Amino acid sequence: MNQVKLNVMSPKKINTTNSPIVFFLGLNPSQAILLKYRKPSSFTPEPDNCHINVWVQCDKHGGKPQQGWIIGQDLQNDFLEARFHSVWLSPSGKLIDLTPRSDKEKRIMFLPDPEREIMLSKHDNMPAVISYDTVKVVRGQIQTGLKQIKIVPQSDMIYKYGLAERY
Repeated sequence: MNQVKLNVMSPKKINTTNSPIVFFLGLNPSQAILLKYRKPSSFTPEPDNCHINVWVQCDKHGGKPQQGWIIGQDLQNDFLEARFHSVWLSPSGKLIDLTPRSDKEKRIMFLPDPEREIMLSKHDNMPAVISYDTVKVVRGQIQTGLKQIKIVPQSDMIYKYGLAERY
């Protein structure tokens, strides 16, 4: 069986080709926002470590985490995905994406989720983050449903910035 090479990118807007995943998640498409990465001035954030990056930023500058989903699609392969993600809600009320992208995408389509949150936990006596798995839709069929998962960070940031003591 041949593996299909996907080219998943954030859309410029929510429309009929990507709205099925938005409605599956029970979210309001009018709240979708394009966000560019902005490097924080007080620490170096890590790619694929959004939840911890945002917690560190909140500790240093106030504000709070805003959880939601990055919407991605590959039109050629009729593929949609939603990846759970955290951005920083600054004290002035602005949403800012602090997490560098390992795929080098310049902007993300972010859809806030007011119902679902991340939490610090532990797994085998190590800090862990309770989050949500990526939701995938192929040719209009849901391949992976909405499922809570536990992630053990592969980074020392959770210790370096004193977050491990919170669980």
